Amino acid sequence: MNNNDTIIRQYMNDIRKQFFHCHIKDKKYLSELEHEVTVFGGQTNSLSYEQLAEQFGQPSELASDYLSDGDSNHLKKKLTSFRRVRMMITVTVVLALICFWGYHFMMNMLRVNFDHSYENRKVIEKQVTPQ
Repeated sequence: MNNNDTIIRQYMNDIRKQFFHCHIKDKKYLSELEHEVTVFGGQTNSLSYEQLAEQFGQPSELASDYLSDGDSNHLKKKLTSFRRVRMMITVTVVLALICFWGYHFMMNMLRVNFDHSYENRKVIEKQVTPQ
Protein backbone atom coordinates (compact mmCIF):
# COMPACT_ATOMS: atom_id res chain seq x y z
CA MET A 1 0.00 0.00 0.00
CA ASN A 2 1.51 3.29 -1.02
CA ASN A 3 1.20 6.76 0.46
CA ASN A 4 -1.64 7.77 -1.91
CA ASP A 5 -3.80 4.89 -0.68
CA THR A 6 -3.35 5.83 2.97
CA ILE A 7 -4.17 9.47 2.25
CA ILE A 8 -7.27 8.48 0.25
CA ARG A 9 -8.36 6.12 3.04
CA GLN A 10 -7.90 8.88 5.66
CA TYR A 11 -9.86 11.35 3.53
CA MET A 12 -12.73 8.90 2.99
CA ASN A 13 -12.79 7.98 6.69
CA ASP A 14 -13.08 11.66 7.58
CA ILE A 15 -16.00 11.98 5.15
CA ARG A 16 -17.73 8.87 6.55
CA LYS A 17 -17.44 10.28 10.07
CA GLN A 18 -19.53 13.24 8.94
CA PHE A 19 -22.40 10.91 8.00
CA PHE A 20 -23.89 9.82 11.32
CA HIS A 21 -26.16 7.15 9.93
CA CYS A 22 -25.77 5.92 6.36
CA HIS A 23 -28.69 4.69 4.31
CA ILE A 24 -28.41 2.91 0.96
CA LYS A 25 -28.59 6.22 -0.91
CA ASP A 26 -25.81 7.64 1.25
CA LYS A 27 -23.63 4.56 0.73
CA LYS A 28 -24.09 4.83 -3.02
CA TYR A 29 -23.00 8.48 -2.92
CA LEU A 30 -19.98 7.59 -0.77
CA SER A 31 -18.93 4.73 -3.04
CA GLU A 32 -19.18 6.95 -6.13
CA LEU A 33 -17.18 9.64 -4.37
CA GLU A 34 -14.57 7.12 -3.28
CA HIS A 35 -14.25 5.92 -6.89
CA GLU A 36 -13.73 9.50 -8.08
CA VAL A 37 -11.16 10.15 -5.36
CA THR A 38 -9.34 6.92 -6.20
CA VAL A 39 -9.24 7.82 -9.92
CA PHE A 40 -7.91 11.26 -9.03
CA GLY A 41 -5.32 9.69 -6.73
CA GLY A 42 -4.23 7.31 -9.50
CA GLN A 43 -3.52 10.25 -11.81
CA THR A 44 -1.31 12.00 -9.26
CA ASN A 45 2.13 10.71 -8.25
CA SER A 46 2.43 12.43 -4.89
CA LEU A 47 -0.95 13.11 -3.37
CA SER A 48 -1.62 15.13 -0.25
CA TYR A 49 -4.70 15.51 1.92
CA GLU A 50 -4.80 19.20 1.05
CA GLN A 51 -4.95 18.40 -2.67
CA LEU A 52 -7.95 16.14 -2.08
CA ALA A 53 -9.63 18.80 0.04
CA GLU A 54 -8.96 21.40 -2.65
CA GLN A 55 -10.22 19.18 -5.46
CA PHE A 56 -13.29 17.69 -3.77
CA GLY A 57 -13.83 19.89 -0.71
CA GLN A 58 -13.42 19.50 3.04
CA PRO A 59 -15.21 16.44 4.48
CA SER A 60 -17.55 18.60 6.57
CA GLU A 61 -18.43 20.71 3.52
CA LEU A 62 -19.15 17.63 1.41
CA ALA A 63 -21.43 16.19 4.06
CA SER A 64 -23.30 19.43 4.65
CA ASP A 65 -23.74 20.01 0.90
CA TYR A 66 -25.03 16.48 0.44
CA LEU A 67 -27.38 16.72 3.41
CA SER A 68 -28.66 20.14 2.39
CA ASP A 69 -29.67 18.75 -1.02
CA GLY A 70 -32.20 16.46 0.69
CA ASP A 71 -35.20 17.43 2.76
CA SER A 72 -33.46 19.09 5.70
CA ASN A 73 -36.33 18.61 8.16
CA HIS A 74 -36.61 14.92 7.35
CA LEU A 75 -32.86 14.44 7.72
CA LYS A 76 -32.78 16.35 10.99
CA LYS A 77 -35.55 14.16 12.38
CA LYS A 78 -33.66 11.04 11.34
CA LEU A 79 -30.46 12.26 12.95
CA THR A 80 -32.28 13.31 16.11
CA SER A 81 -34.05 9.97 16.44
CA PHE A 82 -30.79 8.12 15.78
CA ARG A 83 -29.07 10.13 18.50
CA ARG A 84 -31.93 9.46 20.92
CA VAL A 85 -31.79 5.73 20.29
CA ARG A 86 -28.01 5.73 20.69
CA MET A 87 -28.31 7.70 23.94
CA MET A 88 -30.99 5.36 25.29
CA ILE A 89 -28.86 2.33 24.50
CA THR A 90 -25.85 3.94 26.17
CA VAL A 91 -27.85 4.80 29.30
CA THR A 92 -29.29 1.28 29.43
CA VAL A 93 -25.85 -0.31 29.17
CA VAL A 94 -24.44 1.99 31.85
CA LEU A 95 -27.36 1.23 34.20
CA ALA A 96 -26.96 -2.50 33.56
CA LEU A 97 -23.26 -2.26 34.41
CA ILE A 98 -24.01 -0.34 37.60
CA CYS A 99 -26.61 -2.94 38.63
CA PHE A 100 -24.19 -5.76 37.83
CA TRP A 101 -21.45 -4.10 39.87
CA GLY A 102 -23.84 -3.38 42.76
CA TYR A 103 -25.09 -6.97 42.81
CA HIS A 104 -21.57 -8.37 42.97
CA PHE A 105 -20.53 -5.81 45.57
CA MET A 106 -23.49 -6.71 47.81
CA MET A 107 -22.94 -10.44 47.36
CA ASN A 108 -19.29 -10.00 48.28
CA MET A 109 -20.24 -7.98 51.37
CA LEU A 110 -22.75 -10.65 52.43
CA ARG A 111 -20.15 -13.37 51.95
CA VAL A 112 -17.58 -11.45 53.99
CA ASN A 113 -20.12 -10.79 56.76
CA PHE A 114 -21.18 -14.44 56.75
CA ASP A 115 -17.55 -15.60 56.93
CA HIS A 116 -16.87 -13.14 59.74
CA SER A 117 -19.97 -14.20 61.71
CA TYR A 118 -19.06 -17.87 61.22
CA GLU A 119 -15.60 -17.21 62.66
CA ASN A 120 -17.13 -15.29 65.60
CA ARG A 121 -19.51 -18.16 66.27
CA LYS A 122 -16.60 -20.61 66.35
CA VAL A 123 -14.72 -18.42 68.82
CA ILE A 124 -17.80 -18.07 71.03
CA GLU A 125 -18.45 -21.82 70.93
CA LYS A 126 -14.86 -22.48 71.98
CA GLN A 127 -15.21 -20.06 74.86
CA VAL A 128 -18.56 -21.47 75.97
CA THR A 129 -17.71 -25.16 75.74
CA PRO A 130 -16.17 -26.45 78.93
CA GLN A 131 -12.85 -28.11 78.58
